[in-house]
Amino acid sequence: MESAEKLDQVEVGEASLDEVRGEVVEVFSDIARLLGLPKSVGGIYGYLFTSRAPRSLDDVVTELKVSKGSGSQGLAVLRQLGAVRSVTLEGSRRDYFIAETELKSLVAGFIRSELAPQVEQGLEKSVMLQDNVRRMREFTAGRGEDFEEAQFMQERLDKLGQWHRRAKWVLPFIARFLG
Repeated sequence: MESAEKLDQVEVGEASLDEVRGEVVEVFSDIARLLGLPKSVGGIYGYLFTSRAPRSLDDVVTELKVSKGSGSQGLAVLRQLGAVRSVTLEGSRRDYFIAETELKSLVAGFIRSELAPQVEQGLEKSVMLQDNVRRMREFTAGRGEDFEEAQFMQERLDKLGQWHRRAKWVLPFIARFLG
């Protein structure tokens, strides 16, 4: 009876490794989607994260059943984020990739590559919107309801500008702290 239990554990263990890999790929795909990145980027990271050996673009394409273009773009995004790095294997001309597993490096890379530019762009937009609302408020001065609505909008845009300025200040601090 005991040996049958051991056999079942081995079979379940062997079968479950692929299932676990698949689940990890799904988890990272979902995380990528939440962060506004293509789902395939998360899948590629999940595949590399669960791979003991460095993997090539061809490995990614074959294993995840994605196009070569999608695999190449995904790896480029992950490199830019600092989530993967390329390595060379002796005797091979191909690039191989391994996953970066330090959370601080991943977060710092995401802040630097994705979040900081968005905050900067948002700050520029909020300044432009504030200028438009100021002009509208001046134009509608003394016109009752339109003026009050413009005043309210100005207050909200001022708040948005404060948020963007704070984020612009905090993000580099967080990136330095993590990196």
